[in-house]
Parts: sequence; C-alpha cells; structure tokens
Amino acid sequence: MRIAYAAASDQRYWTQVDKFFEAVKDAKVVVEELVLGNGSDEQLSYDISGGHNEALPSHQAMTYVASKLTHLTISCKDNDEKRDWKFWRNFLSSATNLEKLCVYTHRDIGESWHTVQELGTIFSTVLPHLTFKKLRTFAVIGKLNQPTNVRGVWLNAFLTRHAATLRSLDLSGLLIVNWYKADSTKYMMSSCLRKMRTQLKLEEMKMVVQRRNHHEDEACWLNDDDSACDKTCGPYEMVGYQQMEVAEVVALAAELSVQLRGGRWDFGECVMR
Repeated sequence: MRIAYAAASDQRYWTQVDKFFEAVKDAKVVVEELVLGNGSDEQLSYDISGGHNEALPSHQAMTYVASKLTHLTISCKDNDEKRDWKFWRNFLSSATNLEKLCVYTHRDIGESWHTVQELGTIFSTVLPHLTFKKLRTFAVIGKLNQPTNVRGVWLNAFLTRHAATLRSLDLSGLLIVNWYKADSTKYMMSSCLRKMRTQLKLEEMKMVVQRRNHHEDEACWLNDDDSACDKTCGPYEMVGYQQMEVAEVVALAAELSVQLRGGRWDFGECVMR
C-alpha cells in the first residue's frame, strides 16, 4: 500500500500522526511506500509532534509502520527542534527494510539546512549513524539554483556504509562542504566525487547544480527590493554566512570535465564515466 500526504497546507497532519500510526498498527495494514510532502515546492510543516505538549506516536506504532516500509519520501520544512530529531531517530532506525530513501531539503535564501546545533535535521540523524542494509536508491534533492549545503564527512561515511547495495544516487541541488572551512568547498566536492567513482558500484547518478547568474550592474544583488530579480544572481551561499563564487564552480566543472548544458552542470557525469 502507498500512502501520500502531499498537502503542505494541512497542518493537522502532524497533530494526528500518533493516531495515524496507531490506526495502521491496530488494523495490521502494511504500508510499503510513504510519501510526506510533495517535492521542494509543497513541504509539510516539520513540527512532528504538533506542539511542545503533544505526545509522539508510541514506539510500538512507529516501529510497526517503519519496519514495513520499502520506499520513503520526506519533504518537510526543517525547524531544527529536539522533538523532531527524536521522532526521526526512532522512526528511521526502525525502517530496516528501506530500499529507497528520498529527502527533499528545505532551504530559503540565507538559510542553511543545518544549524550550529544540528539537532532535528534529517541529515544529522541519518548520515552519521544509520545503516539501511537493503538500500538501493538514495536521493537528497535541493533547489538547483539555491543549493543546500551537506557535510562531506557525513556524506562520505553514509555512502561507504551502503557501497555494497547502493545503485542509484541523486544529489541534485547540493553543494558538498567542509563544515568548518567554507572556502574549501571546491576541494571537498572534488574529493567526494572521486571517491564515489572509485568506491561505489552505481548504475545511475545525478548531481545537478544550476549556474547562478551575474547582472552586469549587480543592482539586484545589492538591493533586495528589485521585484524583477529571481534571487539567483551573485555567489552561492554557504554555511556560516560564507559564499562560494560562481567562478569556483566553473573551475570545478572544468577540472572534472563536466559540461554546462542548458545552464546546468550534472556532476554525476564524472562519477559514471
């Protein structure tokens, strides 16, 4: 059975998540595919517990639902709350039969998907700690023209743990960073991509990044009230309010012999050669 919650405006979902899991368990329904949200444009509220005083689903109910899943797609706004982290830690650690995990990231301009505390983020739960022994497909998808930052050390560790089973990888809309030194992003991305090529047995991979544009007079980059600007000019925003210049991404693409097509690079090309 496939169940999808695709309406981002339905805030009642999270306040009812405990009842939903309990009902599935009591009815002994097997849910193999669970979809939360609808891609990058329609994301559910990430307030898993429905409020500070709301109870989380029982461990038995979470374990029952999660243990039956083979496909899980998560598209939620990341509020970086301890209670959310607790939910994802318990839920994902019980999803032992996952074959496909897809996460659509949440990031507005000026925001990083991880915060300093790194509590409550799906990546801070999944990448450093969890292993899915049947995982064949892993996707983390951000906005192509406003890429999400992902910590290279965590990503490398996760991919290494899943090298035996992983066959499909999509990291579109991501920049792989050194969390403590934003100016080494070019080196970190190059290093990670080379490791993927030598250590993984992938059948397909995508890592699409859109080339950001510069306006000649840079008026809209300096002035936020330019309504005609789509906010895709200027450098890529990094962790700690650092920036990565477009020229650095251009140089990385040249180093890895990745061609610009339709205003986008697909760094998965260099892995699949």
